[in-house]
Amino acid sequence: MPIHRVDNSRGCPSSSIIVGTMNLPRPEALRLRTTAADLPRHRIPFGLREWSDSAPALAILIDGKTVDVNDSRAIADQIPLAGELPPETIVYVLPIAVALRRNPMRWLGTRQMRVSREARCEALLIRGYVGIRAGIEPLSKMDLTCAVSSLCSVTQQASQLSPTDQPLTP
Repeated sequence: MPIHRVDNSRGCPSSSIIVGTMNLPRPEALRLRTTAADLPRHRIPFGLREWSDSAPALAILIDGKTVDVNDSRAIADQIPLAGELPPETIVYVLPIAVALRRNPMRWLGTRQMRVSREARCEALLIRGYVGIRAGIEPLSKMDLTCAVSSLCSVTQQASQLSPTDQPLTP
């Protein structure tokens, strides 16, 4: 599969969407973020044994109970804004959404729905992430999307402004 680069006009170097066969950054630990209740036993990417509450890298599990898993805007609502995270935070969006089954099948537990790669990439773009990538993680065979909260520091962004773009001070 070829790699496609699409400029997302964030003003930072390498701010693009990259789709294709590639190596995803491998975190040493992952923190799980979800609004889903009654989480299923879900395999963790990268061969990690457990989720870590203190990990800098973040994995998003979409709550499919109240969201259309094909609607990138609805998916984006469950992803934190890039500006809310520390710079250079890696965020992964898992390829499934979970939802508790409706009665009378509730006793079967949660159901899992596939979230398209396109919807996950677009949701990350909507929330302001840069360096968006998608690929198959070799250990878990999961189709992951990932992005970075920012590639530039605030001072780098300010240095890229022209003199007429400088903020006015009273």
